[in-house]
Amino acid sequence: MIATLQLDAELGRAFSFLISDFEFRCVSISSEAIRFESDKVTIDLVLDLRNTPELSLLISFRSQFDGVPFGAFHLAEILRCSDSTGVHSFESSAVTTTDALAASIARMAEQLRIHGSDFLRGHKSRFLELQQARQRETWQGNVSFQLRIARVRSEKAWRAKDYRIVTRLLKRFERELSQDEKSRLRYARKQNG
Repeated sequence: MIATLQLDAELGRAFSFLISDFEFRCVSISSEAIRFESDKVTIDLVLDLRNTPELSLLISFRSQFDGVPFGAFHLAEILRCSDSTGVHSFESSAVTTTDALAASIARMAEQLRIHGSDFLRGHKSRFLELQQARQRETWQGNVSFQLRIARVRSEKAWRAKDYRIVTRLLKRFERELSQDEKSRLRYARKQNG
C-alpha cells in the first residue's frame, strides 16, 4: 500500500516543466494531492487511496464562460480532444507500488506536456472545445440509452401487433435504426394507415 508515500520528489521532477515553461506555481502539496496554478489554469493531481489506489490529473480553466464556471477535465479528455493518434488514453491510473506511481506520474506529465500546451497556456477556445465534446458525449449517451429502451418496448409492441406504439417509439430514432428496424417501422406505419 502507498498510504504514506511522499509525492513531492516524483511530482517535482515530472511536472517541473509547468513552472519553467508555463509559469505555474505549486500552491499546495500533501501525500495525497498537489495543485499547480497559473493565472488562467489549475491542475490537480490526486492520489485516491480508497480501494485500489489511483492517480488522477484534472485541469480546469480558472475563469467563467457566460457566468458559468468551467468544470474540471480529466487528462483523458484532453487526449481525446488532441489531434494525435496512438495516444495512450486514461482517466486515471491504478498504482500499487512506488515504481508504478513513478511511472504513472512520468507518463501523465509527458502526455500533458506534449498534448496539453494550449490548455496549459489557458486558451479559452480549447476549454470550450472540451466542454462541447463532453456535452456531445453526454447527449449521445442519453440518445443511446433512450434508443435501447425504445427498442425493448417496441419489440414487445411488435409481438403484440400494436403498430401504433411501434411507430411512436421508433420514429424519433429513425436515423439510428438498423435496416430491419427501419423495415419494421415502415410496416408499422402502413398498418396504422
